[in-house]
Amino acid sequence: MPWSGTNKAGRLAFAERQIETLSARVGYSLLEDERLVDVVEQTRQGKKILAAKLYHDAMGSGVAEAQAAVEEIRRLLSARSPQSRPGRRS
Repeated sequence: MPWSGTNKAGRLAFAERQIETLSARVGYSLLEDERLVDVVEQTRQGKKILAAKLYHDAMGSGVAEAQAAVEEIRRLLSARSPQSRPGRRS
């Protein structure tokens, strides 16, 4: 197993990379899920608590899962923003 002997952060990073790879293969993105339009918008505005509540309501998830999903959406949004790309200036 590629994650044996590593800490939790290493295992989590490995799992996140696997999810990204699989999502790309099937063409799924949290940012483009119709059920999550409001969640993405609230996350974009920095309203993480409201975004987590909306995610919880839309997906029927637990609180921890909703918070993790909002954090992942925030990470994806920041990765897409021009300011986060090397070599670009605002």
